[in-house]
Amino acid sequence: MLAVRNRTKLIVGIDYGTTYSGLSFALSNAADFKDIHPWTKYPGSSTHIAEHCHKAPSWVAFKDENPDLDENAWGYQIEPGMKTYAWTKLLLDDQALATEYDDPDLNKAAGNGLMRLPAGRTAKDVVTEYLKGMHSMYKKAVIEKIGEDILEEMPVDFWLTVPATWTERAKLITRAAALDAGFASRPIDRLSLITEPDAAAHMALKSSIHHVEDLIDVGTGVMVCDLGGGTVDITTSEIVRKSPSLKLREIAIGAGGKCGGTFVDRNLYKLLAKRFGTAFTSLGPQHVGPGSQFMDQFEMRKRDFSLDTPSKKSYKLTLPMRSLVVTPEMQKYYDPDFNWVLLSKDDMKSLFDPVIDVILKLVKDQVDQVKRDKEPIIKTMCLVGGFGSSPYVKERLLEWCSEQEIRLTTPWTGAWAAVVCGAVLRGVEGSMVKQKKCRRHYGHSISRTYDPAVHFNFDENKRRLWNDPWTKEQNLSGFMDWEIAKGALLDDDTEISTSFYSHFSDYFDGKHTHDLYSCSLDEAPETIENERIEKVGEVLYTIDDIGIDKTKIKSIQDANGIHWYQLLLTLTIRLSDDDVGVLSQTSKYVLELLRMATSLFSSLGGYTYKTIPYKSTPHGDIVLDVVYPEEADDSPTTVLIHIHGGFLIVGDRYSFAPYWLVNAVTTRKWIFVSPDYRLVPESTAHASLDDSIDAYKWVRSSLADAIGRPIGPVLLAGSSAGGYLALTTANAVEHKPDALLLIYGMLDTAGPRYTTPGTNIWGAPPFDTTSVLSQFPRTKENDDRKAISGYPPPENFQQDPRFQVASALHIDALFPDYMTGVEGLSREIASKGIDAIPEEHRRLFPLSFGDLAKIPRTFLLHGVNDSAVTVDCSIVAEKKLREPGVEVERDFPEDAEHGFDGRIGNVDVEKAEADGIPNIESLRNAIRFLDSSVKN
Repeated sequence: MLAVRNRTKLIVGIDYGTTYSGLSFALSNAADFKDIHPWTKYPGSSTHIAEHCHKAPSWVAFKDENPDLDENAWGYQIEPGMKTYAWTKLLLDDQALATEYDDPDLNKAAGNGLMRLPAGRTAKDVVTEYLKGMHSMYKKAVIEKIGEDILEEMPVDFWLTVPATWTERAKLITRAAALDAGFASRPIDRLSLITEPDAAAHMALKSSIHHVEDLIDVGTGVMVCDLGGGTVDITTSEIVRKSPSLKLREIAIGAGGKCGGTFVDRNLYKLLAKRFGTAFTSLGPQHVGPGSQFMDQFEMRKRDFSLDTPSKKSYKLTLPMRSLVVTPEMQKYYDPDFNWVLLSKDDMKSLFDPVIDVILKLVKDQVDQVKRDKEPIIKTMCLVGGFGSSPYVKERLLEWCSEQEIRLTTPWTGAWAAVVCGAVLRGVEGSMVKQKKCRRHYGHSISRTYDPAVHFNFDENKRRLWNDPWTKEQNLSGFMDWEIAKGALLDDDTEISTSFYSHFSDYFDGKHTHDLYSCSLDEAPETIENERIEKVGEVLYTIDDIGIDKTKIKSIQDANGIHWYQLLLTLTIRLSDDDVGVLSQTSKYVLELLRMATSLFSSLGGYTYKTIPYKSTPHGDIVLDVVYPEEADDSPTTVLIHIHGGFLIVGDRYSFAPYWLVNAVTTRKWIFVSPDYRLVPESTAHASLDDSIDAYKWVRSSLADAIGRPIGPVLLAGSSAGGYLALTTANAVEHKPDALLLIYGMLDTAGPRYTTPGTNIWGAPPFDTTSVLSQFPRTKENDDRKAISGYPPPENFQQDPRFQVASALHIDALFPDYMTGVEGLSREIASKGIDAIPEEHRRLFPLSFGDLAKIPRTFLLHGVNDSAVTVDCSIVAEKKLREPGVEVERDFPEDAEHGFDGRIGNVDVEKAEADGIPNIESLRNAIRFLDSSVKN
């Protein structure tokens, strides 16, 4: 049993790797390396002759795809012949731009049963399932060591390792997977990230917990090479001090790539495909994929391969290939009597050498960088990671190090367990890296005065022209303002700070975004057009959150009579372990936001939220936000799904949020769900509807498991285009929602509003639509545009070309064309009626072709003065729904404009004074309807 004292914490390291994963733990009062316990008794390991192995294979098999499984399997539980998923870690960073050090054939790996995903599951889902198995094992292991009663009261700090080269998105997805798997599920626990080379350095440079290796000198450089299964990470630091505690300063920009030990496996597949042709390539993953007997054999040969052996015998791997024609020439590669694949030493070298050559290039680049910057000379190289355990890798690197007069060493734990044990040591002793060198440029995109003579050839897909109502000048967006340069020294106090003007109006003062970008190029690009620029994330804020009194801000009035306000804000992002940004307008106000996009729901007291992918598409995951009470009993909880508006063209799950509805939900301890969906015109409305249906079905089938509590009635709501999708979804699904709330919905999309040209929205005059529609054409067959599932309203959205598409489709009456992808459909409907709509598109027009008798009870909320979606849409819907007997309630406030419920801001309409809020009674009537729907 571990010795436990008062206020002791348990420190747990989790190393989720591409090929193998491990777990270790220690108490926070650990005094010696022997107090750190890497786990070695993985479930199923005895059948793989790996009872004392520090890690388990990063494999997952699902019971719904493997009839012999009663539950999902992971690690050593995988048996040959199972349908298995491996190398999934590399898919977590699938949006990162490729580097010169990446395995060039990595994306071809799926053909061998690698880097593929099961239908309906994302990479995060697969990783979560693996980590669930690890979490279950962890709890049993710790209870065995310290006892269940002590664990219940002991805080646990989890340290999850991630590659240093990963994007912020990939790191946060990995963290989310660990949380969903059950790690740090208690309020007293904490889950932190640590980069793999940082974790390795904690262990690699120590002779014991409190002592640094004697052979390491202050003022010299140390390179830590973390050679993993899928990734390689290299950092180089100066030893600043050795006592009383070790402190480091990075002296080179860390580097790495997707070029780990799996690169060797890929080379094996290529070699055998070249030698044996279809006799090899026709074999399925059960024969040559992860967990197969063939790959288990090769893994053992790979770990042991060395040139420092006297034997000249071939390495033998058993693999029956029934269709192989074995000629005399072929017999040096294959023994048909024993079904052996024969690999010579030269063959094995040919598998390793391309990988090691890339690693040596990375290492040489670090040495050259240190010399160029006149930093302390590198005297020691520490080799860690599973691939760093390879004898042949050590031989090659030792040869190079000897030429450079660099000492090559490995940590006491061995290279394989260094990362997972180092993560624990980080939790025990704190950070030892005093300063780091920034691996990327970080900055923002800004606008500048447009000069036609200089800027005439800008990329219209990435930049836009807009007229500043304050200066009357024409501006061009997309100029990069880099706040921190690649190579700059960072510490816990380093901040990115920038000031910018935010514009908002009487109509739109909802969610605003400010994007943060990075670039790994040595020389930072001047404009956003460079393809190597990556979006790190976005800071979200609302004017209501900032608490500005608009009466005290100078404003101007545009030609449409809308008042515009200009506010100077300062954004500060701290590049510390907490990874938070701070947005402030005055010293009295501080709004903390995650550096990645953070939900506006995060401030709801007593509530928590998750962003969850509910489906995968060829262009990425589509997500929804689930907001649910932190505490609940076992009784089923009502769910309200709200689908956002934006004419099917703009917006995302945070846009135009109905605060009054969110407040009503939280008052009742219900669950609020807000999904993204694919937008027109890159996709048709069929994709939007499919996504809405899938989100609804996901709530019905999977929400309870995702949040760990039963669900009850499901209410479906939507605003504007979201109202249209809510009605269309209710018509399409077999298991109907318990009620519909349709808020100024675009319900009659085959009606005159959308088939009669000439009228703009908001009462604005028509304009020449040629430029807008040429930039955003309707989707066509084989359209290669990337689908998007969210477009947050930008600042100055009234000049944003995408927002102008909505106006153009009204002016030219092209909504049905863009919804279906059928050219001329609007004109056909206008002249021939709804019979002109082809059969395959009729599901998009439920008021004309739906089985309306099955629609659940419905509440229609629509302003009579709506100039964007006229109230006729709801009037027609009321008539057509009542005809087959649907129970319909309605409230059409006389003086309400489109979006009237959002303009009141973050108000609890059930508690507010009625006199101060326009149309408050209409909103209360909608809430009463929802209450009655749940009670019924």
